[in-house]
Amino acid sequence: SERSVTALEPAAGMRSLARPVRWIGGEAEHLPLRDASVDAAYSTWAYFFSRNWDPTPGLAELQRVVRPGGLMAIVDNLGDDEFTALAPDPTALSADPEFWKQQGFEYRVINTRFEFDSPTEAEELLTLYFGESPDHKNRQTLTYRVALFTRGA
Repeated sequence: SERSVTALEPAAGMRSLARPVRWIGGEAEHLPLRDASVDAAYSTWAYFFSRNWDPTPGLAELQRVVRPGGLMAIVDNLGDDEFTALAPDPTALSADPEFWKQQGFEYRVINTRFEFDSPTEAEELLTLYFGESPDHKNRQTLTYRVALFTRGA
């Protein structure tokens, strides 16, 4: 059977027509898709940004649009790494594995890192996330832990 990928992005400027996927506009709590209309859904923690760190409305919408038995995969920050330690409140950037387990998800930890090509690149990204600091340009790598939460299939 033929498969296709549809990417959801609320910000028009973030949709890239150069990528070979169908793009639709929409927000996590109001997906412009029919009930049980997709076989699988993948999301990152950014999917839940506008929910004041409450993933419940977005998760309810994923459950609505993914067919019974379909796969849901969500990548979220785990914290306890160099990247999230830069935040004023590192717990605000960290997933709660217990919440996801209560929702029926399993997870595995992925240890990764940011590797910057230049001090300027490090400074730009870290300033975007954490505000200005003279130390940002001195970082060439930063450890970063995420979890892959999965449910279904």
